[in-house]
Amino acid sequence: MALSVQSASTVRGAALRSSALSLANSFSMGFRSGKKRLSERTLHVPLGMAIPESLRPVVNVGVALRPIKQHWDDLVRIAASIETGHTTATIALARFGSAAAGDPIYRAGVSFGRLVRSLYLCDYFTSEALRRTINRMLVHGEAVHQLQRAIYVGAFSKPRGQRPEELLALSGSLTLMTNLCLAWAASKIQEVLSAQGINDPRGLPWLQAISPAHFRNINLRGMFNFPVDQYRDRLLDPGQLAANT
Repeated sequence: MALSVQSASTVRGAALRSSALSLANSFSMGFRSGKKRLSERTLHVPLGMAIPESLRPVVNVGVALRPIKQHWDDLVRIAASIETGHTTATIALARFGSAAAGDPIYRAGVSFGRLVRSLYLCDYFTSEALRRTINRMLVHGEAVHQLQRAIYVGAFSKPRGQRPEELLALSGSLTLMTNLCLAWAASKIQEVLSAQGINDPRGLPWLQAISPAHFRNINLRGMFNFPVDQYRDRLLDPGQLAANT
């Protein structure tokens, strides 16, 4: 599923997040995160379901199953369009914005997403191992953000008076340096594993807690010189290369 982490984690509105969950579930994709706000910890159950008295304060009985049954084929068709590359997940989520509140497919996706999120919350609050895994993944993701802030101490200002090429060059350079640091740290971790004769590192508990985004031993204030002139034929189009020569 071509759904970027940034797009998935920054969708605004509970209804839109529910739509994202419904799409992710269609691909058997683990779309999981921590729930900071209390409003996101509410369990949504179908209409008419019996609720124990002890759970009534955290349960919202309001999910209609009829829209899901009526438009299930439409939801599958959207998921198939994303899977086959006819559209992207970002465009599909943008289609289910606030302007689509009256769309029956939108209501079906929101209802189905709320059920998926409720099942996830049940697993999240009853499994300590799952909570530890999710929190560790969130910490690793934040470590990458800290690495990016260490590489580029400035801030991405609004694109006023900046050409798209300039913004692309700035963002691409930051991504390149971040990937270089991650690859270098990962190679050092692999050297340690190879020295110990560990061929299959899966299942090692101590390795799960280590992130390749460690940068305290990297000098990020130096100067990098790349021999761009040696790769002109790869970086420039043939027309631009002929014009420059």
